[in-house]
Amino acid sequence: MRRDRIEGLWKHILLGYWIAAAFLFYFYAILMTIRMNGVIHEAFFHNPYVALGSLFPFLMLFQASILYFLEKRTIDISLLRIYLQFTVVQQVITGNLIGALLAFLYVRSLKRCGKKSTIYSKVLVLSSTIFIGTISLLAIFLLLRMS
Repeated sequence: MRRDRIEGLWKHILLGYWIAAAFLFYFYAILMTIRMNGVIHEAFFHNPYVALGSLFPFLMLFQASILYFLEKRTIDISLLRIYLQFTVVQQVITGNLIGALLAFLYVRSLKRCGKKSTIYSKVLVLSSTIFIGTISLLAIFLLLRMS
């Protein structure tokens, strides 16, 4: 019983962090453009760092939605564990150490038992990890080339 509560706690903290951090970035971008007497698309067009940096909050929202979907479906815990372990690596590579720590703590709190996963869940995990990994590496590559 206590382990279930801890597992649910880390899930909610991780989801809340990803959603809040993404919205704070976009809120900051909007405030920055208002301060500069511009519109948001001009800031993204004229400052490529803002445009590339906005991919990371988008990925956090995407990861939160995939995690929420996987949690709502009754899937095998090992499949969820694979997704979260990939998430830990992706968060470390992109420099989001808080997100990596929260995902790691969530992985550690998962139980060993689980239910059988569907082919749909397996395809979802595989395709989302490929998408997230590709976008993350592409954004990091472009940021490194620009500096």
